Amino acid sequence: MEKRDTKFRFKLRMKLDSWGSYKKDDIDFFYISLLDENNGLLHFPIELDKWEVISCDTYSGLNDMDGNEIYLSDIIKNSFGYYVVESNDGCFWACNVDEEDNVPLYVHNESSTIVSNLHIESRKLYIL
Repeated sequence: MEKRDTKFRFKLRMKLDSWGSYKKDDIDFFYISLLDENNGLLHFPIELDKWEVISCDTYSGLNDMDGNEIYLSDIIKNSFGYYVVESNDGCFWACNVDEEDNVPLYVHNESSTIVSNLHIESRKLYIL
């Protein structure tokens, strides 16, 4: 049985006034794979004294039509409309933003493209 890689995408905000090429409030993304021995939290820890974690999204195990990895909270688009990727009962769902049309993500992933990502922060809605 093939192991499915567990991957995470962290959205981070710089807390320090400056650090290397980063300035206060700069945003960056950090990806880890738990099966990759050269990656992961043990090898590349997120330094919480420097970074604020804004979000952590889980990889769905599926890719869009362009081969991009689809993560929880991604917004995908296809000929049927726009969908937000959500998780419920251990499954990833494509949830239509205009109507109650929730289907398993695998139904739409290969005919969709990722157009953005959704995050809720400080009770405000952000679409990146």
